[in-house]
Amino acid sequence: MNAFVVDDEELACNQLRKMLQETGKFQSIQSFTDPEQALDAAKRARPDVAFLDIEMPELNGIELAEALQAADERIEIVFTTAYDEFAIKAFELNAIDYLLKPMLKPRLEKAVERLFKKQESAQTGEPLIETEFGIECFDSLNFYKMENGVKTYIPVKWRTSRARELYAYLLKEHEHFVSKETLIDLLWPGVDAVKGTTQLYTTVYQIRN
Repeated sequence: MNAFVVDDEELACNQLRKMLQETGKFQSIQSFTDPEQALDAAKRARPDVAFLDIEMPELNGIELAEALQAADERIEIVFTTAYDEFAIKAFELNAIDYLLKPMLKPRLEKAVERLFKKQESAQTGEPLIETEFGIECFDSLNFYKMENGVKTYIPVKWRTSRARELYAYLLKEHEHFVSKETLIDLLWPGVDAVKGTTQLYTTVYQIRN
């Protein structure tokens, strides 16, 4: 598979090219800081996928994607941007993914995996099964997966009720630092520090398992 990387910031462009090279999945990767140059090159090279920054001068990533798809409808698009307000427009163009900067390697690898699964599905004629996982936390705590729009609940067996309560609390506070002392006071009130710490570590171990 051949890829184009287009980003007007040279450092970001080179970094993404390097990360894609490290996956070992691509036969060739060409990078461009000028979107007009990338468009001209695409007409000759016919890349399989283009990783496009959105905020670029003169010709932005959305406009470039539209031009690339007009020239070659089979090309896949992956957007890379520091902003999330373009997501709806991106998926109107059937972009295979939308990656937010700063980009983490596991997230990029997931996008590449999705890209290759779609290609394999097109080659074999088998339908692509898209799987997403989620958590419901209104009224009760439930885990589920969505496969091609079909929702299936995933049973989870908790070792203790405290493990379930701790997980739910950490989920609620997932963007904030929570101290060990706060958790002990919340879930094991009145317990001394040594015993509370032991209980907390044991419960965290149960959740990880």
